[in-house]
Amino acid sequence: AASSDRQPSARASPFTGLARVVVAAARKRKVSVVASEELKFYYGQRRGDEDVKSGGDDVVTPSDSFSFLNRAAVITDGDVDDTSGSVLRPWRVCTVQQVEDFKTVLRIMPLWSAAIVLSVAIGVQINFTILQALAMDRAVGRFTVPAGSMFVGSLMAVVIFLGLLDRVLLPLWRRVTG
Repeated sequence: AASSDRQPSARASPFTGLARVVVAAARKRKVSVVASEELKFYYGQRRGDEDVKSGGDDVVTPSDSFSFLNRAAVITDGDVDDTSGSVLRPWRVCTVQQVEDFKTVLRIMPLWSAAIVLSVAIGVQINFTILQALAMDRAVGRFTVPAGSMFVGSLMAVVIFLGLLDRVLLPLWRRVTG
């Protein structure tokens, strides 16, 4: 294939940016972020004459949640080139957007971990249903029900029960209890 047919190279892993936030915050653990009005946060490189470091309408400001991570975006001596605005030490300073992205990941961790527990429970139920189906007689007349489709019966039972619960039992319970 010719060099003009090549696809553009893939961007760096998104996990690299998350790891940079952790490393930069750990390296700057002694930087105080209490008086954030006096601190200069790194928002990205300059675009033309416009200085993005000073913030703007489309720039995200550091939030107060997980504020200890905000120090990863604080500009200290030698982190950023004053003339071009480029990062001199990429594992020492991150953009405010990278810090806010990491905070978002931290916020969804409880939901993600709860979903893992639920997924494991559902996976075990599916496996045991199929194993039980393999051990039983699945013949219905001349037709043999596949073992993998036996779980469909469990799913149908859940759907029917939830419909009955929502449309019949809960309204009845509300009338009885007032």
